Amino acid sequence: LSLFPNGKGEEMSITNKNLFNSFGGVKTRLLTGTALVAVSFALAGPAYAQTADFTLGANSTLDQAVGTDTSAITAGQSVDIVTFTLTIDNLSTVNDLGAVTGTTGTLLIAPIAAASVTGASATSITLTGAGAISVTNVDDASASGSADFTVTGDTDIGGNLSVVNLQTGGDGVLLFTSTGALTVGGTITLTGVARAGSTTTATVTGDATITGVTTINGDTGPVTLNVNGATNVFTGGVVLAGTAANAIVNLTPTAASTFTGTIDSTDATARGVVNVLGGANVLTFASNIGATQEILQLNLGGATAGNAVFTGSVEASAIAVLGVGTVASSADFNGNVGSAAFTTGTIAVTGVTGAAASASFAGNVTVASITLDKDTSDATATFDGTVAQTVVGDIVAAGDDEGVLVISNAAGVTFNDNIGVAAAGIGSITIASGASLTQKALAAGDDLTFDVVGNVDDGAAGTGGSLTIGGGAAVSGTAGDDITLATVSGNVNVTALTIEGGAAIENDAGGAVTSSVITGTTTATTYNITGGAGATDGAATGGAGGAVTTHLQTGAINVT
Repeated sequence: LSLFPNGKGEEMSITNKNLFNSFGGVKTRLLTGTALVAVSFALAGPAYAQTADFTLGANSTLDQAVGTDTSAITAGQSVDIVTFTLTIDNLSTVNDLGAVTGTTGTLLIAPIAAASVTGASATSITLTGAGAISVTNVDDASASGSADFTVTGDTDIGGNLSVVNLQTGGDGVLLFTSTGALTVGGTITLTGVARAGSTTTATVTGDATITGVTTINGDTGPVTLNVNGATNVFTGGVVLAGTAANAIVNLTPTAASTFTGTIDSTDATARGVVNVLGGANVLTFASNIGATQEILQLNLGGATAGNAVFTGSVEASAIAVLGVGTVASSADFNGNVGSAAFTTGTIAVTGVTGAAASASFAGNVTVASITLDKDTSDATATFDGTVAQTVVGDIVAAGDDEGVLVISNAAGVTFNDNIGVAAAGIGSITIASGASLTQKALAAGDDLTFDVVGNVDDGAAGTGGSLTIGGGAAVSGTAGDDITLATVSGNVNVTALTIEGGAAIENDAGGAVTSSVITGTTTATTYNITGGAGATDGAATGGAGGAVTTHLQTGAINVT
């Protein structure tokens, strides 16, 4: 590069390889007057590609004269593995690399027998072909056999990432961490082993983009995938396999984040645990969970609180929403929860001292029960769909006067199971103006109860929507089920209150409401106490409609 910096016509020559190369190999002469003020370069040549400090010509072991000799490597130097395998083992005294590049090569982190690889790292990994990363160990009788590897920047590989634990003879701990973004064009496989102390963990702190399927094979030793990024796309989905409770996904967002990709058990046995642990940060699931095969457990809150929005359907044997410390936890389900195929699932919503918990449902719910467990902070279940909803499963108060049930769906919500029971009544029910709650027994040999300790109104002592409690309608050959207890100990303030028996069919009787008691004041535009419709059966005696056997209104009645 030749300059005339002072206008005297004297040439000053400066040679710099890096500067020369950074200009695409183009030599330039600049002429100015007395000052060089600003220079703009427009270069058409190819960008200069920095050469790695070491380039493999054969399968090699880092910091050793095995394959390509890298025994002279120093910390932070870069390696181009090209199409070969670079092994980092416990004899690699220098194992903190700079950038690792290549195409179809493999980076293998694997101790030899009775040893461990600790503190291995790279500043970044870029394998443009089907290059792979593998972290594993050797099964021996020692207490060693561990390996940990950290990428402090971004990881981008076209092939597979595998973390496979083989250590049953001693406790072998495997750790893979991508501090930056993780992009995997192939699959991710995390596999545990039959030893409790041999744990297997992969952590992604940055964004994750995974094209192939991610498989988590739990065993006696837990296998955990930690996902902490803001944007997480698992195109091939996540499959939870092996020991049911030991295939674990922890989602710990540090800001509002999204997770795209299905999460399923590998088979009809509910397997795998998904934990949302981002505190007040909301995680949005854009895909179904357990829709193909039900997972074992979905937890919102644990060591920290958890808040999530579920766009698709959710199928889990157990769902828990737990307030933690002073931070509330919530689950906002916008699809269906449970189905006829998975009716044994349970949902527990637990508020603790200083931290409430809530679950909201916009679709249908089919579970065994929803339990509302209040400490000093409340536990709330809200049904807020925009089309008619059906709820199969008991609404359970963990103790008398616990939990809030909220109905805000103008199209109506129908419950086909208990809402509270004697001595464990729901704390209160809020029915928004224009919304409706119907408890309707079926014809399934399952009599129901309705027990509310507090008030039924709009949540602010104003007029709520409509409340209907009804015996089951008979079906051919089966009588309708009864409502054996319908009790409100507080006040009722609604647009319409209806207590009715079920309709008969042929010679099968409708279900009755055998005991109905409202202790507080009832304020309603319409107040209906109605027996069910009877039926005819040709020449035979038709079935009787269900009766309202006993209805007791202790408080005042204000019917407008």
